[in-house]
Amino acid sequence: MFASFLFDVLVLGTIYMLFSLGLSLSWGVMNTLNIAHAEVFMAGALGSWLAAQHLGLPFLPLLGVAMVTGIVLNVVLEVAVFAPIRKRTADPHQAELSIVIASIGAGTALVVLAINITQGLAVSIPTAVFERTLVPLAGLDATNIDIIIIGVALVIGVGLMLFMKYSRHAPALRALAHDPYTCGLLGISASKLSIVTMAVSGALAALAGLLLCLRIGAIDPHMGEPLIIMAFTAIILGGVGSVGGTILGSYLLAAIVSATVNYGDPSLAYTVPFVVALVILILRPGGIFAQGQWERP
Repeated sequence: MFASFLFDVLVLGTIYMLFSLGLSLSWGVMNTLNIAHAEVFMAGALGSWLAAQHLGLPFLPLLGVAMVTGIVLNVVLEVAVFAPIRKRTADPHQAELSIVIASIGAGTALVVLAINITQGLAVSIPTAVFERTLVPLAGLDATNIDIIIIGVALVIGVGLMLFMKYSRHAPALRALAHDPYTCGLLGISASKLSIVTMAVSGALAALAGLLLCLRIGAIDPHMGEPLIIMAFTAIILGGVGSVGGTILGSYLLAAIVSATVNYGDPSLAYTVPFVVALVILILRPGGIFAQGQWERP
């Protein structure tokens, strides 16, 4: 029973982590709170479904399709919407608010497009492309997609932490998080870094969307909306902009949700985490693993 609980926490936390990391990057590095992140998550799954339906692509290429979908959407948002808002708004705080509003509008447009494509119905990746099968694992009810999710997330999580710590681009990202204007004076292209950050954020969101739809067996135009709230909670728990903090916050959140469902009242599964987050914010406003602003990545 407890082993099954731990496995559920591992899988659920991994999904939260993949979704939250992209949002944490754009929020922590660029001060861009992209609410449309939830819809990019959905679009990654939907784009893969379209590719499977019309092109007959197998599973592995669909991973690439999902990531490319997320990259394209986020880069378009950055170039066509977010960057012009920053450029034309003198007050950075006003620019942040305008970006939030613009991202809500962009997300709504993506949902409407998805509803038109699917005619408002839940769709799924054909079983000929990917079929869930049970995998014997120490008596646990594990499936092949659970193992894939954990494996992919392990590679991405460790890789992103190493990149942020040891890459030669990491200091530039820290500079962007601290002061975009000074970046320009130092010869660092803030616009290029912003595009790259948004591209990575989109790829992570879209990949998480495809993996989740394969696990639950359905794609819904609103599938990302519950996760955006959970992602905010995970990021707040870990500290905005902290990759390691976001990872740990995601698994802590998954443990709270799973414990509430298994050992408490399932109807409170999405209430208890917010109460815990509220208490942590009161005691430690920057999050459990908060860093100074200049160290945010």
